[in-house]
Amino acid sequence: MNIIRSFKSLGTVNTISVKGEISSSVLDRAQAMVTEMDDRWSVFKDSSEISLINRNAGITPVTVSSDTIELLTFARSISIESHGAFSITIGPLSQVWRKALKSMTLPDQHTVRQIRRLVSDKAIQIDPEMNTVYLPVMGMSIDLGSIAKGYAADQIRDYLKSEGVNEAIINCGGTVCVIGRAQQIGIQHPRMMTGVPFAAVTLCNQSAVTSGDYEQGFDFRGRRYHHIIDARTGEPCRSRLAGVTLTGGSAMLLDALSTAVYVAGIEAGASLIRKRNIECIAITDNMEVICTDNIGKQLRFLPQKKEAKQ
Repeated sequence: MNIIRSFKSLGTVNTISVKGEISSSVLDRAQAMVTEMDDRWSVFKDSSEISLINRNAGITPVTVSSDTIELLTFARSISIESHGAFSITIGPLSQVWRKALKSMTLPDQHTVRQIRRLVSDKAIQIDPEMNTVYLPVMGMSIDLGSIAKGYAADQIRDYLKSEGVNEAIINCGGTVCVIGRAQQIGIQHPRMMTGVPFAAVTLCNQSAVTSGDYEQGFDFRGRRYHHIIDARTGEPCRSRLAGVTLTGGSAMLLDALSTAVYVAGIEAGASLIRKRNIECIAITDNMEVICTDNIGKQLRFLPQKKEAKQ
């Protein structure tokens, strides 16, 4: 028997599917955990800790919860290691491009160049002893959209296991954690409708995260403008990748690195995953599939239906 709980939070639909008996109170608590994270980290909630940090940029440090300190510290380290291919101070650029993608018009380039100067993860001042975070320049802002789902998936997984759950699938908007026996997980086709996979991989007590240009965007003069912004240029990245899927242990790590690899490109991003025992499936913009050796051996391609194209 599968017990399934679905709910909206962190800007996406989250699903927890547990095999066997489980108390509804356990699922209630798992859902509440994610809701609490959304309350702390959403840039769309004025009362969130992240919104408070952003409003006080250049003014004063803000006291936050310990898990916010943990997440920001980790995110900053990945940003520094990836030389900015992954960034959480991308907030000002995200706002500009969010409006542009919605209206399907390009933003003013002078504005983009000016805003890009506000992006610097190295500049985030984190004091773990005082539990404070400070952005030193007015106008700077943090956006955790590229890592929060991974952190949430890890926390749900650890909580369910502490409650005796031996088999489950956690899906936080495409960020997937598998507890227990091997399960086949579909990999989104970057040129098909959401929910249409091009291939499947088998995960056992592992996680998988995909980054791609298919969720939000439009084509203009032969170029794809999408929601994954390269903080180094101030524009949607041009790595010539359509999608990147990483598999491994920590969903939080995979969430950050899938963005970094997607932005940096497969060659530059390889050094980020090679030393961490992470497997990678990358799809180029001309639909060439590039895989690390181990996952390439067990990748199963799926038949496609023409009518499923966007």
